[in-house]
Amino acid sequence: MNETQQSNQNLSTQTLTTEAFTAQTKALIDDLKSVCANYGLGNDGNEFKIITQVFLYKFLNDKFIHQIKQLDNNIKNADNWEEALTAYSAEDYEMLTMQLSESTAVIRPDHFISSLFAKQNQPIDKKRENIFKEKQKLTELRDWLLPMLMNGQVTVKNSKKQSN
Repeated sequence: MNETQQSNQNLSTQTLTTEAFTAQTKALIDDLKSVCANYGLGNDGNEFKIITQVFLYKFLNDKFIHQIKQLDNNIKNADNWEEALTAYSAEDYEMLTMQLSESTAVIRPDHFISSLFAKQNQPIDKKRENIFKEKQKLTELRDWLLPMLMNGQVTVKNSKKQSN
């Protein structure tokens, strides 16, 4: 392959990458606008702020990840880079982040997007766990009481006053 063909192929690949990136970015904006509209922020000044902040945080997070993967092949080759990175000791993590360029924000593992998502769902998960425990207890009580009610060993007194 001569240089002209190689150059044309690189340009074509770059154009496809740019088009795919543009399409993904537009889809992300549409999804964020949908979320804003669902929470009553559609066509509001706050919608722009939210979308801008999300994009900025996503950019900083992705840049951090990209730079870390450039510095450490273990993280780059790991099936789950986040687990590999959080397995580092505090000292090793600090040494790794000290090698980052000044233009890269240092993000703590508890501030990774997936960690923030998990924290957001903790109250829901806790409530789900409590409901499950309560359901188990009520099922046990039902299974204990129902046979006694059916045998007539236990009766239920009507607490409503009957009017004449």
